Amino acid sequence: MDPFQTDHRTVLALTAFSLATLLAMLGVWPVLGIIGVIRILSNLCYAIGLLREFLCRTKQNLAEKYGKGTYALITGAAHGIGLEYARQIAKEGFNLALLDLDKVGLDIAHEIIRKETPDVRIVAVGCDLATLRSVDQFEKALQQVLDLDISILVNNVGISTSLPFEEGSPKTVSTMVHLNMTSVAVFTSLIYKKILNRVNFSSEEPNKHPKSAIISMASCAGYIPLKIAVVYSMTKAFTRFFMDSLSSETEIIDFLTVSPGFVSTRMTNHRKDASTISTDYCVSNALKALGRFKETSIVPKITLTYGWISQSLWYINNDLYSKHLNYALNDSESQQMGMVLAQKERERDQNNVCK
Repeated sequence: MDPFQTDHRTVLALTAFSLATLLAMLGVWPVLGIIGVIRILSNLCYAIGLLREFLCRTKQNLAEKYGKGTYALITGAAHGIGLEYARQIAKEGFNLALLDLDKVGLDIAHEIIRKETPDVRIVAVGCDLATLRSVDQFEKALQQVLDLDISILVNNVGISTSLPFEEGSPKTVSTMVHLNMTSVAVFTSLIYKKILNRVNFSSEEPNKHPKSAIISMASCAGYIPLKIAVVYSMTKAFTRFFMDSLSSETEIIDFLTVSPGFVSTRMTNHRKDASTISTDYCVSNALKALGRFKETSIVPKITLTYGWISQSLWYINNDLYSKHLNYALNDSESQQMGMVLAQKERERDQNNVCK
């Protein structure tokens, strides 16, 4: 190794040493103390925020807020988190519009929800969003649901792989970017005006605009760069900023970005450990946060301080935090599921997907 070659850590260390020397010469060591206090207070505020969110997880009347009998449109609704959203929202008194590429899975989901909530109306649309490239194709996919009174949109669809970037194919990258980012933005755009222009049918408050909600599934990966989930991490960062930007435009829509860690689904090979939450726990707490917070991380019950510790690791050493998550990602074997889904999506005949 070239003795004169330095990496970013060496440069950072030399810079810090030089700055400390300069501050010492100027006699302003108290400044360093102030910076340290600010950093500690920042972490403390983060921990207090997590505690506040945890304590505020009480059930609320969603039907009263958004309209009983209105529709919730959920993407990726045949399995996992999407199916759990459908089940719990149906129990709250909403009808459902479910969209997924797995038509057989949609039929099974339909039966499950019907048994639990017999009176619910369900519109199921079998469609592979990864193959839709034009606005016309997106509109065709939504043709069955555009006339419904949609009060809640859940952007749940997405795929992930756990591979070093050099081992992933350009097609997989394109599929993930399109499905996790483009389809979310275009899909939301098509529903957005419809939600904004909803009519209030209440005779008690005829002039009051009815509330609506948009929920988007992001991930803790959207906060940090992940070495073996580069594209996935990027797409989830997009989701967070997309929702933050939208929320600044209007107050009549409740926006919620859900950024959990590991959830026990097919994407994580149904892993079960202390840092992994169930789909039921994830969705129930997300619905409790809806309208109260703009983002929730769904911290596991038994590891309330996990988020604070992780955030501290991020401040102290990004590489250490990344290694921690990368190890967990390798253990979850999510790369196989992501690759299989991406391959299936590419092989589907675009003309036969949306019917």
